Amino acid sequence: MNRSRYSSCLWQSSVGGRCGFTLVELLVVIAIIGVLVSLLLPAVQAARESSRRSQCANNCRNVAIALINYHDAKQRFPAAISLHPKDDVGEDNGRPTTLQTLMPNWAVMILPYLEQASTYATLVTKNPSDPSQPVYLSDDRNRAVRSAELSVMRCGSDYVNEPFSNATTGDGWARGNYAINGFQMAPAFYNHPTMGWNAQIPRKGIAGINAALRIGDVTDGSSNTIMIGEIRAGLATVDSRGAWALGACGSSVLCLHASHLILSPNSCTPGDDDVNNAEAIIAAVGAEALKMECMYPYEYGASNQAGTRSQHPGGVNVAMADASVHFIDNYVETGVTPPVFEYDSGYPNTFGVWQRLNLSQDELPVSMTN
Repeated sequence: MNRSRYSSCLWQSSVGGRCGFTLVELLVVIAIIGVLVSLLLPAVQAARESSRRSQCANNCRNVAIALINYHDAKQRFPAAISLHPKDDVGEDNGRPTTLQTLMPNWAVMILPYLEQASTYATLVTKNPSDPSQPVYLSDDRNRAVRSAELSVMRCGSDYVNEPFSNATTGDGWARGNYAINGFQMAPAFYNHPTMGWNAQIPRKGIAGINAALRIGDVTDGSSNTIMIGEIRAGLATVDSRGAWALGACGSSVLCLHASHLILSPNSCTPGDDDVNNAEAIIAAVGAEALKMECMYPYEYGASNQAGTRSQHPGGVNVAMADASVHFIDNYVETGVTPPVFEYDSGYPNTFGVWQRLNLSQDELPVSMTN
């Protein structure tokens, strides 16, 4: 019977007749294909994101291993932010926040341990005609370093962004997605007698300004203290976030990211990130677009604060000080820490898991194996 119908179709075709699907049958087939595609597409996207997240975790681990290798060679982690001694002054015994006068940050210093010795070899830190005068990362002589596109510093889940550029820091700052765990204080108060890096109050992460810890200083344990966290790159060329060679909050350093100001990864409160040129960023991207992306900066416009962020659904990758990598959920238990400019000797009792993981010397370790 089927053969007869097939023969009939051939005969009808030869005499100009029609044999095939009816309109209703065609619409039903199209509808079925549409349903199948709609069911398959999320699965494909989820598989791709799973692959990207895995690659991001591998990159995070490689960066952490490079930091440990640097530590083994130098007996200390590299400083998160480096300033030349002549620039190491500021109000309230603090530090300047200008991006123009920054020396090599932690990420630049570990380049030889990331198989980037040739890039590191182009670094210039002293003026040949006057060695007492520094050559900053913003100098054109260091463009090859700051513009290096390093795949190990990038997470494929984040957007492919244009390099950071502005009039004072120069152009060509390549993007990255990993930041070192800095400190729970504003940089301008880094040397404050009661809340600074060397104060009794435990606000230390792993590295600070012209200072960093040894493994032995991480008294909560290297497997219980975050060393590297993911960040998102800026959505405009004027946005310094994610410029891997730039030693600034949000560029390559996590600052005030586990305080009462930012209590969790991927916090979406407008103004969570204090970064330079906030007004220019808002003008370039648009307020609503930035809020939708959870990237709306605080209009104050200084490099003081920035938290962990990623494009992974539900959380961020972090590397501990032993180079183990973990995925931290956005809803990790958070506590309450006191306002930045106050001191309360009893405040560690209010810490949640997130605060405990980020502070290296609070004497309240949290095991990642629990």
